[in-house]
Amino acid sequence: MNYSFEDYENAIINALSPLLKKNGGYLRVLKGYAGELDTEESLRQFLGNSPAVAVEIDSATYKQENSAYLLQEIRVYIYVCARYIGTQDRARKQGVYRILKDIRDLLLWNRLGLDIRPVQIKREMKLGSSKDVVIYAAEYVIINDRITGGK
Repeated sequence: MNYSFEDYENAIINALSPLLKKNGGYLRVLKGYAGELDTEESLRQFLGNSPAVAVEIDSATYKQENSAYLLQEIRVYIYVCARYIGTQDRARKQGVYRILKDIRDLLLWNRLGLDIRPVQIKREMKLGSSKDVVIYAAEYVIINDRITGGK
């Protein structure tokens, strides 16, 4: 099935929606990535809405599998931010670490309601921290075996 980057982003956000405060979770923000880490001003706004998660569909690579289909490998980055005034320990342990685990629980081996292989995780990494803020990223891979050409 030929899905767009938008289809993948929406499917991930939908899968993570139980974490949103309005759905009984704890996240204040769950959205597609729109440059939240690119400038100081956008980062400040992102931090002000923590705990927050932004989903970025980073790239796709393609490989010929057979004469009928291409294999598409999608790189997904999920940015996680938590801020607790005065305590980085709490921002890590009750914030980012918990969010990363909950994201893993919701995404790992999930097909997202799409005709794809189950979602795989590649890595989780710290992007930065200060005395009361922690930002991590998780890298996931989506594999779609059924990319076809033509109309």
